[in-house]
Amino acid sequence: MTAGTDRPTAPVGRAGVAVRPMAATDAGDVLAIYQAGPDAGNASFETTAPARADFDAARVLLERRSPTVT
Repeated sequence: MTAGTDRPTAPVGRAGVAVRPMAATDAGDVLAIYQAGPDAGNASFETTAPARADFDAARVLLERRSPTVT
């Protein structure tokens, strides 16, 4: 993101991928990805992904970013 705007940053890493703030509509996909870690037996001390409200409460808004294929 460009500071103070809703525009995504220039592509980061690979061409065609930009990082943007996570939207409420991303929650299902984000938690499914999160759940992949515990399902594989790594990446977390938790055994299941948290409920969306718990996920939101435990993370600072600025930490929540989502890649977007452009």
